[in-house]
Amino acid sequence: MAGALAAGSRSAAIFHLITHGAFKALLFLCAGAVIHAVGSNLMSTMGGLRKELPVTFAAMTIGFAALMGLPPASGFFSKDEVLVAIEHSLSSGPLTGAAALLLYGCALATVAVTGAYATRAWLRTFFGQRAPQPQPDSQPQLQSHPQPASGVPHTPHAVHGTHTAVHEAPATMRWPILVLAVPALLLGFARVGDVHWDAAVLSLAVALLGAGAVYAAWRSAPLADPARLLGPFRVPCEQAFHVDSVYTGLFVRPVLFIARLVVRADGRVVDGVVRGSGRATLGLAGLVRLVQNGNAQLYITGLLAGVLLIAAGAVIFR
Repeated sequence: MAGALAAGSRSAAIFHLITHGAFKALLFLCAGAVIHAVGSNLMSTMGGLRKELPVTFAAMTIGFAALMGLPPASGFFSKDEVLVAIEHSLSSGPLTGAAALLLYGCALATVAVTGAYATRAWLRTFFGQRAPQPQPDSQPQLQSHPQPASGVPHTPHAVHGTHTAVHEAPATMRWPILVLAVPALLLGFARVGDVHWDAAVLSLAVALLGAGAVYAAWRSAPLADPARLLGPFRVPCEQAFHVDSVYTGLFVRPVLFIARLVVRADGRVVDGVVRGSGRATLGLAGLVRLVQNGNAQLYITGLLAGVLLIAAGAVIFR
């Protein structure tokens, strides 16, 4: 979307915004359904769920296809318009030649990366074998099977983990998923006549290249994470290239420091003045209360003392 806007095509950006809203919402709901079924948001605890979660699997496959830009999902058509807009900016548009070329390269790289991580999530969640969950006891438990009719005993084996029962999400979660799957799949046909097949074939090939690399890595070791292909770049990628750390250092910590100063000043200065005035009023009221105790003799004594002081002052200073 940002690339289309940079290339000067608001229509392509808005179209991708609409399709993106449909398939991204679908993917988030499907992810919630998977997490609800498995009880974890770690892909290392998933695998082989396509049989237990057929509805979620079908809907999430549509969402991933749209995310990767695979036909006939909606993302294929909107992504094509974005790439065409960037291609046009190479020859004419608001960008310079170098900026347009950089934008086009970043767009194709994004297509490849999207194909890779979408395929990784799809394969690790719905294919292969689900990793066994470890028992609370660190020692393996021996489970013996009853002897068969032949009298030949089974050899006891160690059970290092178990699988919890996995079921589809309830209807209140399934129906929104099914509803969103329709626009995620069919929304792009509204612009089917505007497809530029040369750009579409190129982007499709790049997406499949990223997906194929991940599939090859997963096929060689289904229980291993295909992210190992990143090698030394895996840690920076997992840390989002330390963007969050830089953001925290530049913005979050200074704002929190200023906020603590404001809270301290508010508590000690502003509230201190208010509380101090209240304590002074209470203290003065306590002094006034000493002479306003309802004792008539004290009142008469004070009155006479005042009269004597006035008389003495009149005599002395006349």
